[in-house]
Amino acid sequence: MKPTFLFLFLMIGSMLFAQDNCEQFQKEAISFVRPYMYFKGGQSYPSGLFYGKLKKELEISPMGLAEFKKYKRNRNIGYLMIGASIGALLSTGLTDNRKTQGALLIGSIGFSIGSISFSLDSQRNLHRSVWLRNDDILHGRTRMK
Repeated sequence: MKPTFLFLFLMIGSMLFAQDNCEQFQKEAISFVRPYMYFKGGQSYPSGLFYGKLKKELEISPMGLAEFKKYKRNRNIGYLMIGASIGALLSTGLTDNRKTQGALLIGSIGFSIGSISFSLDSQRNLHRSVWLRNDDILHGRTRMK
């Protein structure tokens, strides 16, 4: 008799906990509407310059915030590589040596290709940070204020 009662008690308790988490998830979950806009609790919000406002939403999830920091690092490296590519391309016009022009052009192409990789990785990190935040909300692992 006791094991049956304990089993029923655990089942009802877990169902109530799951229902509470689902309601909180519907209110707090984030999804992207379009670039630089996110959707939360029935409203859309601007993400801010370089997703600054979104970062505040991610602060309740330690893993989501860590992934957001990876996004920023990869984004910054990608921007740096684009700048280096543009700099190398502009430098080709400043030199008269054909070998140096060829090397700068090849370097510019290499930096451009490298920046694509970092830009794609940064977008993956951004979307994963939101996914981790939503997963933490669903499973009750957040630091709610």
